[in-house]
Amino acid sequence: MRRLIALAFFGSLLLPWPASAQETTPAYAPNRVIVQFKEGQSKSDIENQVENRQLERSTFFGRLRQQAWDNTIRLGQKTPEERLERLSEVEDKIGVEIKPLPSSSSAISIAESDKTINVSQAVAEFKTLPEVETAEPDYIEKVTFEPNDYYFRTRDTLTSERYQWSFDNTSVPQAWDVTQGDSAGNVLIAVIDTGITTHQDLASKIAATFDCRSDFGCTSGGNTDIYGHGTAVAGVAAAATNNSSGMAGVGFNTKIIALKIGNDDGTMYLSWSLSALDYLITHYAGQKIIVNMSFGSEYNSQIREQMMNEAWNAGFVLIGAAGNDNTTTRFFPADHASVISVGSNNRLNQKAIYSNYGTWVEVVAPGGDCSLSDFDCMIIPVMSTSGDVSGYSWGQGTSFASPFVSGLAALVWAANPSFTNTQVRSRIESTADAISGTGTLWRYGKVNAYKAVTGTGNVPTAMPTRTPTITPTATPIPGGIGLTIVPQSVSVTIAHGAITKVLDLTSVNQNQFTMYGYPTSFGPGINWSPAGGGIQVGSTIPISIFVSGTTLVGTYQGTGVVKNGSNQQITFPVTVHVVQSASTPSPTQNLSPTPVPGDVTGDGHVTLPDLSLLLSNFGKSGQTRSTGDVTGADGKVDLTDLSLLLSRFGQ
Repeated sequence: MRRLIALAFFGSLLLPWPASAQETTPAYAPNRVIVQFKEGQSKSDIENQVENRQLERSTFFGRLRQQAWDNTIRLGQKTPEERLERLSEVEDKIGVEIKPLPSSSSAISIAESDKTINVSQAVAEFKTLPEVETAEPDYIEKVTFEPNDYYFRTRDTLTSERYQWSFDNTSVPQAWDVTQGDSAGNVLIAVIDTGITTHQDLASKIAATFDCRSDFGCTSGGNTDIYGHGTAVAGVAAAATNNSSGMAGVGFNTKIIALKIGNDDGTMYLSWSLSALDYLITHYAGQKIIVNMSFGSEYNSQIREQMMNEAWNAGFVLIGAAGNDNTTTRFFPADHASVISVGSNNRLNQKAIYSNYGTWVEVVAPGGDCSLSDFDCMIIPVMSTSGDVSGYSWGQGTSFASPFVSGLAALVWAANPSFTNTQVRSRIESTADAISGTGTLWRYGKVNAYKAVTGTGNVPTAMPTRTPTITPTATPIPGGIGLTIVPQSVSVTIAHGAITKVLDLTSVNQNQFTMYGYPTSFGPGINWSPAGGGIQVGSTIPISIFVSGTTLVGTYQGTGVVKNGSNQQITFPVTVHVVQSASTPSPTQNLSPTPVPGDVTGDGHVTLPDLSLLLSNFGKSGQTRSTGDVTGADGKVDLTDLSLLLSRFGQ
């Protein structure tokens, strides 16, 4: 027999800080900061360079290369040994030790002390280092739900509606007639939260569990959840369904990966969520992973946004709760561009009383609204402190709307296995029902499971048919963005150097826009830098695309994003075709042999005359390969050219 467990939640999500009684609890960890190094310039990178230089000095040519490199110090470049010493001095000054995330491709490290430090001073100190991209406090995250512990009810006596009214509200049963999700683990929902328990409705659905709270990495574990939030979230997304017991989960057969980033009182830190994402990117890149994030804060972390972009580029669908403060204040990670931001609607298709709102919120889904009645809450699985595995309770929050959409994303991917993450996201957003509030309280509308799974506009019930809101690419967005760009795509063919493309902005009712690029790097040696914020309508947007001389021939894809002040956006594709040479020789020409990297004089070898010629033009612009610009990157002889030459010296 199923039992209702009265679930007791802490009144505060934060542990008290070691501070005086008059001080308020700070919103970040008191003993560590997060540091993002520039590519190839982290502490571990420099340590590797120092080690390699030690090995290099054991050979004649190695010593020669190092002497040539060290001779450039007078131009302002420090040796790896000096850079490592400078980092160590900062560590000692602040009283921290720098530890990298185990496998982060974005050079994210944690600088931690075993005692309280001056966090603001530490952040400022790290930002002065030329190797550091940025540094931030390790902000505390909060879960996004408001529990309500009334007794379990199976059906409302007045309306005779199911207690899980959210399914009929979004046409989930009709979607299940099309697909019941993937049971083989080809599509997985990764729940980053407070952990998970072996509840009777979840035990068979858990594919893996990890604990990401210690040693700045994830280890096997995380199958506990004293706080209960992760268990509740996982139940909404993918509780065991059609098992004659308990509740149903939107994802039906879909399995779950649980990554624990919350303590027993619900406390979460930004660094723990970064560790969880880093682990997923490292071990699951290229797989069909839906990442649910029913937590966050108002802090717009640049480091977290970079990690979100990496997760998106790994092929994941990212879904975040919009927050429960009944405000237009943006909530992160939900508001990062790579994340679907989810607010809550109630049973009457209104904004739930607590849900954050604004056009930065992309869709809404049922999250419960206990202000209407007990029945209008969401049913969730809970565990008792005695370990009872059959309990259920009521709750509300965007924490439950987010996994509702995560379960839906799993159904869409199962029904459309060839879809990319972009297509899954577009299908969910473009088939949302434009209920009242669409365009002001949220952007696209309330999710419709059947339409999202099938891509059709007709639900096989007596529900009214609505015209889907289609996500435009290079056309004005409904809701007033009123923006077009010309051309509607960017495509360039380039061998090396920089090409600048120009886009024209036109608008009927907006004055200023911001442009972004995802990813900022298309691959090794190819980057682009679109214009930043404050673009005035009627002006042109220069886009500089740079390809180094070492980039492999091929086609590289990226996406430009233009947003207005309301976070409405249009996107346009950017394609870079990297070819063998800047011009194609005529049939009568004799093709020259492929240049030897680092060969300045053109004799097919990299020797002292090449080094001498390069150093004589060091720092000069307007140069070619034959005068020292061996990378062919920018017409300037710089450290990149010297590094390439020295790496090939003696060949």
